Amino acid sequence: FATLETQVEALKTRLETQGDKLLDTVLELEVLQVLIPPPGTSAEEHLQSASVAEEIVAIASANPEILSLQSYAAKRLAEVGKLDEAKKLLEPVLSSETVSDLEKCRTEASLFAAGGQYPDASGKLLDFVTQNQESARQLCPIAAQYSIRAGQLDEAERALLMIPETQRTPATVHSLYQIAESKDDDQGKR
Repeated sequence: FATLETQVEALKTRLETQGDKLLDTVLELEVLQVLIPPPGTSAEEHLQSASVAEEIVAIASANPEILSLQSYAAKRLAEVGKLDEAKKLLEPVLSSETVSDLEKCRTEASLFAAGGQYPDASGKLLDFVTQNQESARQLCPIAAQYSIRAGQLDEAERALLMIPETQRTPATVHSLYQIAESKDDDQGKR
């Protein structure tokens, strides 16, 4: 029995020191199980279904203290066209003092994008960059991608040009070149 008592004490200690990690692992497993399509259902069809989003929301609702799970569930709702419900689910994340303003902005923009509202997503990021220029290198390329998805090449170019020249990466310069080429192609077709 001494060995069992030692194992019990070791498990108690592990739960005390790693309880949050274990909970996170259990929740990840629950979410992954929801994402596995049933036999005879395509992965794409399954992952885009409202029932999958609702199952993830149920897991998130049972664990409101895990803000990353709330964000993920909200994004899944937006992807199936339930943007109002997604925004409501995201409220605790956006009002949390433990989440940075940058992360709140990025999360809200990704919610808009998941719902197909690319101009709103881009605008959200660019408004933030206007007030927080130090975030330009991080957020402007994402805003540009959203603008491209919306077919707004001028807005995509504007987003990338908001990055200070000294912070532009080769990928940024290449994206600016591709946008210019696309704009030239569009003007040539007119």
